[in-house]
Amino acid sequence: MKKNKRVVIITGANSGIGKAAAHRFAKEGHTVIMACRSTVRSQPVLDEVTAGSNNSRVELMQLDMSS
Repeated sequence: MKKNKRVVIITGANSGIGKAAAHRFAKEGHTVIMACRSTVRSQPVLDEVTAGSNNSRVELMQLDMSS
């Protein structure tokens, strides 16, 4: 049986639980959008997740949800 592949948007994906979730979903083959405030700080994490999962469908999106 095939698993359905999803698009997963993760806020705060450059550290902690968000980073772990990005790794997990990418390894499962889902499309992962890492939504973070700083694309500069998040780029190394994007590279790490992409390389570690062998999944090219991992993207970085700048998102600041502070008010």
